[in-house]
Amino acid sequence: MILVLLLLSYAGFTVLRNPVWHDNRTLFREMVAQAPNSVTARMNYGEALFAAGDYRGALRQSREAAELQPGRYATQANLALALMAVGRTDEAISVLRRAARLQPEEAIMHVNLGLLYLQVGNRALALREAEAALRLEPGNPAALKLRDRAGG
Repeated sequence: MILVLLLLSYAGFTVLRNPVWHDNRTLFREMVAQAPNSVTARMNYGEALFAAGDYRGALRQSREAAELQPGRYATQANLALALMAVGRTDEAISVLRRAARLQPEEAIMHVNLGLLYLQVGNRALALREAEAALRLEPGNPAALKLRDRAGG
């Protein structure tokens, strides 16, 4: 009898928690509500918002995560992507430069930074970033395309 009651109580709790598992946005929003200082929860929530096209929400969560852990490459990279998505190119460049200092061996960071330089019309810096990415990952298709677009 005790086992049956225990199983029924677990089943009841499961049914009550099912709405939280509806989708990633719902799940990670709940995680942030439960643990507002969790960098992982904020990053995951920001990524879920970004994937859903809510770039302003993604920016808000990414900024919070980056403020909680400013020395972490992933928080800076996510913040830069969110800034790019809302058209804040100059700020995104600044954040990606900071990310480059944290983890200079990330080829995709150099490609993204080069793409931003292209957006602001600086082909020389875009080419420099393409070359940096290619030194790290020779043959990287995104870096090769960036180099071509930058005129290299």
